[in-house]
Amino acid sequence: SIAAPCPLINSNKWFRFVNTWNERRLGMFYDAVVFTPGGRTRFWGHMILLSDDETGVAYIGLDSQEMFRPINFDNIEQPDSFSLVNLLFGGMEAHLDKGINYHKRINKIVDYGKFPVRSTGYSNGYPCTKDIECESKRCVGLFKRAQRLKRCTPE
Repeated sequence: SIAAPCPLINSNKWFRFVNTWNERRLGMFYDAVVFTPGGRTRFWGHMILLSDDETGVAYIGLDSQEMFRPINFDNIEQPDSFSLVNLLFGGMEAHLDKGINYHKRINKIVDYGKFPVRSTGYSNGYPCTKDIECESKRCVGLFKRAQRLKRCTPE
């Protein structure tokens, strides 16, 4: 993020990849660093969300100010041992070992071997939190009380 406005930046040359991961009981999370608030800062460049869907990505847009929250405590029943520190530090380390870091995610898309890479959103069945992430433009919750447990569904 850079303080706006900044006429020296050609945002069309910047790409902002955002990694996600899915916790079975808690739902989808986003890399928290990307969405850390900071005064008058703005996002620059092309926002591209990565997920478990190795067939493509969710292109959100150029200079998009769309916010995706890494964690939402509303309507989530938390386990007794839950802590934000555990999730962000201990939890993310475990996920890196499972192979969902940025480098491995991008390599999986490349290894899938279909070019150009589909950028219209996640395929049906993949986790999401907003319609804009889905190729179908339809992100539906599985349960009313757990709005974080959503999936891309057919139109």
